[in-house]
Amino acid sequence: MVIPGPSNLKRLIDVYLEPLIEELLQLWHVGVRTYDHTIDRAFLMQAALMWTVNDLPAYGMASRWSTAGVMGCSFCMDDARAFHLQYYRKACYFDCHRQFLPTHHPYRKNKKAFTKNCIENKVTRPRLTGDQILDRFASSVVEMLLSLPDGYGSNHKWTKKSIFWDLPYWSTLLIQHNLDVMHTEKNVFDNIFNTVMNIKKKTKDNVNARRDLKIICNHPELEFDERTPNIMPKVVYTLGKEQKRRVCEWIRGLKFPDGYASNLTRWVDMMELWMHGMKNHDCHVFTQKLIPISFREILFEHVWNALTEVSLLFQSICSTTLNVHKLYDLENSFAIVMRQLGCPVNQMDVYEKVYRKKDDGGVFKAIKGTPGRREQQRGTCTLVSSLRDPERAATVDVSSRRSKKGPSIRSRLRGPPHDCWTIIAQQLHCSYALAATAVE
Repeated sequence: MVIPGPSNLKRLIDVYLEPLIEELLQLWHVGVRTYDHTIDRAFLMQAALMWTVNDLPAYGMASRWSTAGVMGCSFCMDDARAFHLQYYRKACYFDCHRQFLPTHHPYRKNKKAFTKNCIENKVTRPRLTGDQILDRFASSVVEMLLSLPDGYGSNHKWTKKSIFWDLPYWSTLLIQHNLDVMHTEKNVFDNIFNTVMNIKKKTKDNVNARRDLKIICNHPELEFDERTPNIMPKVVYTLGKEQKRRVCEWIRGLKFPDGYASNLTRWVDMMELWMHGMKNHDCHVFTQKLIPISFREILFEHVWNALTEVSLLFQSICSTTLNVHKLYDLENSFAIVMRQLGCPVNQMDVYEKVYRKKDDGGVFKAIKGTPGRREQQRGTCTLVSSLRDPERAATVDVSSRRSKKGPSIRSRLRGPPHDCWTIIAQQLHCSYALAATAVE
């Protein structure tokens, strides 16, 4: 459905969705006469809408829960622990992930690596069911409002009751709305790449981030002198000029099989030493396949391990075959992977909250984005380039779940390195459903 107009519809989108809801109600109650070619017979087909798949702005319009501000998570709702950064002046979800760890996990008692002098005793509450959400509607939100309902911003972020609740089965669905994995990957990639490459005005490690870090965390080695704000202590997760040049030259020398990915060379700017203009699918390929390779020889091992775990995470949820037991393991290791990322704190906004909260069943659920024609092939990927020798073809096993240079991050129980980063920690904790296929 294409809705013309000069501005975003936002709360009025339900008016345009009424014809769709009427057809869905007809499909549910009456059905549609359909011809089955395999048996050469017509039958009455009844159908239901399983969920919607959106980017973050469309998610807010479809669910009617505003995704802006400190209560931008529609699963945590009023239980969200976000706060506004004093200098960066945006909502931040820093250190809200330790509550998802096991009760006796050592990270919960760590007072130095996370929020200073704070331990985590809280256990996250179960996600509200559809009937429980409907009960909240009855007390605070009416069907259609010309203004925001009472309690908006303090007790809830509902702008109105979504028209999807008119469907009789909507409250019984485990997941009503999903975030598209491709949009999530693009935001993850932008945060990672711009910060590692230390892109001016795009990196998350800036002066305001260091000031907020001084207030929230106990990392004096990352603090700077206010008399010289342009001189900040060097961090291990950013590259120097020569290292950035090596990465850009390596990317320019990449060659992929036909149909695997677009030509990444056209996005490389050798003058500014960064990449710009990349589309969602380009970021999808780079996040899953190239991040573990491109930074392998130039980042410190603990930083590279953290980024590799994130890359492998997206590979797992975007694979053509999903195993229920592996999804359980993935869900349990999610919070640990997030806590391996340390600072800066300013990138932990609501879009970077992609961790699926645990239900009573505990199964990690997600909706898969559109894959490339060949990018889902597992095994080895031959890249005609190498940081050491551009003329030598390097064959890298990108499907491996373990680093050959060290143990898996999730096997290390010590606190995360303070000079690592939280760049995507939020992108891996969203209270909405992460993007891969719901497994029954």
